[in-house]
Amino acid sequence: MSEARKALRDYGLVIAVAIGAALIVRGYLVEAYRVPSPVMSPALLPGDTIFVAKWPYAFGARRLPTRGEIVVFVNPFEGGADFVRRVAGLPGDRIEIRGGQIWLNGDEAAEGAVLPHCATEQLDTRKVRACWDPDQPAQMKEIVVPDGSVFVVADYRSPIPLDSRKPVGEIVPLQNIKGHVLLIWLSVEPKEERSWFSRIRFDRMFRSV
Repeated sequence: MSEARKALRDYGLVIAVAIGAALIVRGYLVEAYRVPSPVMSPALLPGDTIFVAKWPYAFGARRLPTRGEIVVFVNPFEGGADFVRRVAGLPGDRIEIRGGQIWLNGDEAAEGAVLPHCATEQLDTRKVRACWDPDQPAQMKEIVVPDGSVFVVADYRSPIPLDSRKPVGEIVPLQNIKGHVLLIWLSVEPKEERSWFSRIRFDRMFRSV
């Protein structure tokens, strides 16, 4: 075998291994997602790129998320699109939304209002900042989360979500969850009239959520 053919074979093998490793990482370990809408603000803003841990849910695993975690899940009613929402209820929990605020098992999660349209909610060990339209805060009658599912909710809770696709909260089967958000690794303001570098929000980079 000539030196040129040997070098070509070796380079091809390296490239194939690199592609295979990248596919494994993206498919089963960690994947990057870009946040398209403000439904998860103020925790996540449009233009945030997040790292999502997929390994706890790969290979048939059905890890139960904790309350307050932000997860990415597949919505079969939206053509298999990926959605980003916060887990508010686990199997057996009673969930209600009054005036934009979560009531969990009969107790108000909010610790106190900030301005007329925001509050800090305690979801297990996580403190969550939630906001809503003060003129039309979201409402939802009490439901019980079924076995094998979780209840997820947007952090901005208007009656018509800002991405206009789904209600403010919904039940998601565990098998539809792809992963939970680890951190924001890049954040770029979606304002095309400015240069790309000037739109980088450095204060949001490498921020856990």
